[in-house]
Amino acid sequence: MIEIKLIFLLIGSFFMLEQPSLFAPKAVVTVDPIKKTVQIDQVGMISTDMESDVLKNPDYLKIKDKEVKWVAETDAFSNKEVSWSVEGNKLSSSIRMNYTDEHDLWAMGIFYEESKFSIITDQNMKALKGKSKQEGDYLHFAVNEPFSFEVNMDPKGMEIFEGNGADLRLKENLRGFPLFGKKSNEIREQTFQRAEIINEVFETMDAGPSFSVNRVGNKALVNGDVEAEFDFKDNNILRIKLSKDIPNFLIWGISGKLYRYSFDSAHRVLTLNQLDDPKGLNKKDMVLYFKGIE
Repeated sequence: MIEIKLIFLLIGSFFMLEQPSLFAPKAVVTVDPIKKTVQIDQVGMISTDMESDVLKNPDYLKIKDKEVKWVAETDAFSNKEVSWSVEGNKLSSSIRMNYTDEHDLWAMGIFYEESKFSIITDQNMKALKGKSKQEGDYLHFAVNEPFSFEVNMDPKGMEIFEGNGADLRLKENLRGFPLFGKKSNEIREQTFQRAEIINEVFETMDAGPSFSVNRVGNKALVNGDVEAEFDFKDNNILRIKLSKDIPNFLIWGISGKLYRYSFDSAHRVLTLNQLDDPKGLNKKDMVLYFKGIE
């Protein structure tokens, strides 16, 4: 996923949307270790799309109509659902899901150790409920009772908005411009080499294929010298087209392929799931791992 604070302020972080355009200036995250549930309430959303009406925002319509899938980072969670609250022209959402392993919460920036849950905080995040203790940049919570914390937009970032309270809105001259980088930008200008999981650690393969993606445009270099077309779909799917003169041992073969991707920025690991049908994964499809290399 993306930087911890924005995860909770952008509902698009949880769905396969390439460039989220629904932003909440405030979110409340609640974890119940007893029931093993997590809930993210995003309050008073603002559309950063050219369409300023949140009820006509494309992210809202796609998610509400279940036209986009959850991001791969939420695969370990079950009973995932989203509910919406509309008051006048203001929109809020509530995401709820269950987990089985406390370590799965790492995907949301919530870290687990035997004696505590921890999150990295700043001045715009604060504990609301539960036994908590601040130590340096970390806020720790007890593991035997529900806890919650609040995430707010940095006041400096609020300069792009006008009005206040229920009338808060994006400044007109900024509408339609991307306020947050595309997910695909995370893997641009990096080189990745095929990897395997060895003793729960991603290890690159000495003879495995590698590729890198340009900062701009739609070109990639495979094995350092073969140019290939490389583009991103709106719902977190990438497509790699290779020319016919590329050796067959390359992982993609010799024709265009579609993959759903997720990127673990902490470990610089890119996961590709081949798609025969862009609407979903075939259970027989292979999961491929690539690790960032210098």
